[in-house]
Formats: sequence, structure tokens, C-alpha cells
Amino acid sequence: MNKKLIIVILMTVFFESILFADYTVGEGGDFGTIAEALSNASIDEKLVLNLIDPVYTESGLIIESDVEINGASVDGTVIQAAALPGIAEDRVFRVTAGGQAVFRDLTIRNGKPTAIPHRGGGIDNEGFVRLERCNLSGNEAVYGGGIFTRGRVELVDSSLSGNYTTELPNELINSGIGCRGSGGAIKTEKGGELIIDGCSIWDNYAFGRGGGVFVACESAAYITNTTIASNDCRRRGGGIYNNGDLFLNHVTIANNSSVKRGSGLCSRGRASMKGTLIAGSSFQDFYIAKGGGIYGEGFLEVNEGNFVADGSLDGAASGDPKLKALKTVGGNPPFMPIGIFSPARDGLMAEDTPEKDQRGRLRGRQPDIGAYEYGLF
Repeated sequence: MNKKLIIVILMTVFFESILFADYTVGEGGDFGTIAEALSNASIDEKLVLNLIDPVYTESGLIIESDVEINGASVDGTVIQAAALPGIAEDRVFRVTAGGQAVFRDLTIRNGKPTAIPHRGGGIDNEGFVRLERCNLSGNEAVYGGGIFTRGRVELVDSSLSGNYTTELPNELINSGIGCRGSGGAIKTEKGGELIIDGCSIWDNYAFGRGGGVFVACESAAYITNTTIASNDCRRRGGGIYNNGDLFLNHVTIANNSSVKRGSGLCSRGRASMKGTLIAGSSFQDFYIAKGGGIYGEGFLEVNEGNFVADGSLDGAASGDPKLKALKTVGGNPPFMPIGIFSPARDGLMAEDTPEKDQRGRLRGRQPDIGAYEYGLF
């Protein structure tokens, strides 16, 4: 038999063995609601849901298999637990240990779990989650306001804003049950892995630590070309609080606040920082905490080409980086540009530098420090 014919037959058998169930969801679609569509999911096939309505008010949605949910855009498709923040009785999505969920071009908002576990107002993940060009906003939980994960989460060209954590109900505080208020936008738990590329995490709040991101012991976060700005918390780590393993590459962490030191980044675990800019923090841009964490104390494994405005990181450039306000251009998540005379310009050699910045623009031969590359290339 002709070799090419054999290859074609084998490829046909292979692709036919990958089963897809492709449906529309909304008024006049194959299913009226997302919950109805998910009830038809099968572990033997991939469920693809194309959302055709502008708003879906649904909560407590559970994903236990391979599911892809596609919207029109972050402004054109909204999945909300309630019409307003703070009034829902459940989170928006829960992804189980066997679940795989991909979300594209939509907003997930206003989730609030009211039963144990009080985590993950937008998404509670124990499996795999990937978000592309999505927004999570107005979600609330006791920990992990926007997202809680002990599985793997990948965020690409997405934003998290206006998510927050709250104090435990009095009956749980008195009984000593539960965690308290960490991870306004995102919390990783033991075993969790977080990948963030080209995103913005801004204007989130934590009752405890990690207004933007909280990385727990025995979990890891890899953050590239991302802006983490204007987040707040009542303890340490307004931008990021790290107890585990944190890897930053061309990240801008700016204008974050906390009550205690380390308002930009507080690390009690292992941290690796390249081409990262930290500035404008209310109480110290960078702080290594002693005691606790996975390693017993915080330490900086890699410190290359960074800019920490207040001089709190030895070996990093310091001074006024001349950051501008958060802005959005062409549908990108908000970023913080640097000015033409910023000392963060042309601060690095091109080796081991992402080819593009947060907006997807090519970097120069001598890349700038932070998520934004000055000028047009």
C-alpha cells in the first residue's frame, strides 16, 4: 500500500478518535443555559460551548471533564453569579481534580461562595484552567477572591480587577476553622502552579496578605510581561506575597499598598527576579521576611537587571522610574508606560528577555525594565 495513503488513513483514524461536542448556548441556541450544557458533558469527549447571549447569570457551575467556553469579548460576554458584587450565594465556577477548562473572550464576575470552602469567588480550581483574553472582576471570597487554585492555572492576555477577600464569619473565627483573607485576586495553594503572561492584576484587595497574588508554601508562580498595580492588603504584600516559589520576568509592580513592610513584594519563600520594576509602594517596595514559608525564610535566588525605586533591593537600580498611569490601548489589559526619560529604559541586554512586551510589541536590542517597552517597534 502507498505510504502516503497509509499516513492519511492513520491521521484520519487519529483525528476521528478525538471527539468534540460543539454547541451554542443562549436564547435560540442548542442549550439555554451554561448549567444545562455542562450537564450534558461527557468524560469521553471535549465539550465546546459558544456563548451567544451578552449576559449569563448563573452560579455554582461545575466542570468535571474537558470543557472549552468561548465568548465574543470581555465586554461582549459576561458570566455572573449575580447582577451586583457581594450578593451572590455561590462562586461562578468550580473545576474539579479531573476537570480541564479553557475560557476565551469573556468576563467572569460577582461570585461569592457562602458555604465551606469559602474560596475562589470567580473560579475554584483543583484541575486545569486556562484563561485567554478574559477578565475576572467583582468576585469575593475569604481567600482567593478571584481565583483559588491547587491545580494549574494559565492566564494569558487577561486581567483581574476589583476582586477581594473578606474576614471569616464570626462562627468560624470562634471555632478556629478556615484560612483568613489572603489572595485578593489569586491564591495558589499547596501543589498549585500559576502561569501568568501578558496580564494585568490591579485594584484588588485582601483582608490578610497578598492584595494581588498570594503564593502559598509548596506552590509556584511564573509571571512574565505583567502589570501588578494599585492592589491593597491589611498585612504584607500589597502586590505579591510569596511563601513558595516565585519567578518574575519583566513584571511591573507599582503603587501597591499594605499596612506592613513589603507593600510591593514580600517574600518568605524563594524568589527569582529578572528585568522587574517595583515602585510607588506605600510601605517599602521589596521585603524579605524571616521565619516560616517553605524554606524557613525568604531568599532571592536570582536578581538580574531589576529596578526597585526605594533602594530596598540590593543590586537593583533605584530612583524615580517615571511611571505613567494605568492605560489601555487597543484592547490590551491595562499597563503602566515608562516615560522617554525613564532610567528604566535600555537597562538590559537582550539575552533571556521575552521577545515582546505586555502589549505584544517587540522589545529593543537593549530591553527596558518592566512590562512595558518604550516606543513603537
